[in-house]
Amino acid sequence: MIDKAITSLKPFDQNTLVSLAGKPAYRRGENYYRDELVGDLKLKGNTIVAEVEGNEIYQVTLRHTARVFEGSCDCPASEGFDFCKHCVATGLKYLSQIQNLEILEGSKGSDLLKNYLLSLDKSTLAAHLQDLIAEDPLTEDQWMLKAEMASGKTSHKSFKKRITKAIPYNRDLYRYAQVRSFFARVEVLVETLQQLSTGFAPERALELIDYALLRINRALGTIDDSGGFRFYSVETLGELHIQALAETGWPIKKIAGYLLDLYADENAELYPEIPASYLSILGDEGLGIFNDTLQAEWDELPSLEGKPDRLVEWRTQQPYWNLQAPLLFIARQRGDLDGEIALRAKIATSDHLLLDISKLCLQHDRLEEAIDWWQKAAELAKKSISPARNFGLAEQEIKILCYQEKFDQALELRWSVFQRSPGLERYRQLTAMARQAGDESNWYQKSVEYLDSQTDRPGQSAYDLIAEIHLHERHPERALSLATNQELNPSILLEIIRINRDQQTEILPLYIRLAEFNIQPAEYTGVGFPSVGPC
Repeated sequence: MIDKAITSLKPFDQNTLVSLAGKPAYRRGENYYRDELVGDLKLKGNTIVAEVEGNEIYQVTLRHTARVFEGSCDCPASEGFDFCKHCVATGLKYLSQIQNLEILEGSKGSDLLKNYLLSLDKSTLAAHLQDLIAEDPLTEDQWMLKAEMASGKTSHKSFKKRITKAIPYNRDLYRYAQVRSFFARVEVLVETLQQLSTGFAPERALELIDYALLRINRALGTIDDSGGFRFYSVETLGELHIQALAETGWPIKKIAGYLLDLYADENAELYPEIPASYLSILGDEGLGIFNDTLQAEWDELPSLEGKPDRLVEWRTQQPYWNLQAPLLFIARQRGDLDGEIALRAKIATSDHLLLDISKLCLQHDRLEEAIDWWQKAAELAKKSISPARNFGLAEQEIKILCYQEKFDQALELRWSVFQRSPGLERYRQLTAMARQAGDESNWYQKSVEYLDSQTDRPGQSAYDLIAEIHLHERHPERALSLATNQELNPSILLEIIRINRDQQTEILPLYIRLAEFNIQPAEYTGVGFPSVGPC
């Protein structure tokens, strides 16, 4: 760095250098300076010494006194006394450092550090930076990758070694900070691959992406990434994979075969969805090849339709699920409803899967088929160990009845569903159906009377639901009256207080009950909610 004392000697600028060397030599020296061929300046009193790279390495000496600025060089053009182009280049670097020092002296705030760094010579700055980089392995990796890229030393083989190093196996990492640090290193690698991908042949880039995803998948065997730190890297690799595959120029048949192999691989779940994410590459021809291959495998599997799922082992079903997903996508892509129904039917081992087919048929105005599949679901549901699943059957039956405009029957079924499993949402569905059916019965009163007769049944307190219905029908005074005489869930009690806030005298006891609930240990009353104590 320039000593401030030197700057107080003879003033000089570019014109001084032009007058000393002449215009031709000045222009050549300026090019040397711009090409950064001048080494670090060594200052000894009023003398500046530097090495300048030309045909050889030449040593330049500049002398700066109160009266003179002169220079010499050991190059043939100078012969030890003429002010040559190498002297010009050294003088320009010296002048630049003086200017940086002047800027530094006038700097304030955040600019002070920046301008100080600019005033340092490159070797000093590089040494400091290298020491800082070495303190953090992640930062050191980033800069080493940049250095390899700049030097052109990054090859397919060397980058594959970097992938191996950056994504090790069997680390047994479960702590949040450990996993975050692990995938931070992976992110650096992936971002570098993103920058380098255009420099590799598409096939080579594809190999590196496949290898990186393979390493990530195996690493996850001993890493608890419940925080999802892998997602950024996996998504970025997926985008690069689509891009690289599109650029290979492979025949469509080869692309389809490659994706088929990939879909069957254990790492497939880390890739973009196959074939959905690759439609623009496959085209109709490739999608057809993909579909035909999987369809042939699918056709060889025996049908599971109608067999209760509890009797079919998971391992038996797995090959069906693996093949069904892409085949369903392609069928929907082609608008092939019959194909989609056939795919669903073959693996319909439960009533809810049969119901899905019934819903699909009804959505496409195929009423008779919807009824047929609903009946099959009903038959299978009779063998189910979970009667609650019959609510799904009832919902689909209501939709079928509405489609047939048999609203009275649908209303009866809605009432039956409400009675079997009361709830505010089911009450809303009931009253909506009544309006659709043009039924003017007082379903509000009928529902409240029914619930009042069921106050001893287990589950949600019938009184809670009665209160909710009162509030829904905008009868807060009835809800308040009920709350005064019955134990209610605290959240419902609070809502009743809020809506009846103008009834200060009536809601005061309810406030007391809420306070008692919050300061006393909760005791369960047997109906699913804690007691709020006596009034």
